[in-house]
Amino acid sequence: MALSSDIKNLESSPIDELADMAKVYNEYMAEVKAQSGQKQ
Repeated sequence: MALSSDIKNLESSPIDELADMAKVYNEYMAEVKAQSGQKQ
């Protein structure tokens, strides 16, 4: 997944990466919700 690379990049610029992590997290949660919805 992309999460590991985002975590590694966290050291470069914390504020920008924090915003990116929030976006990635939101996309990840949306994907999880979609997948769990399909299973049920």
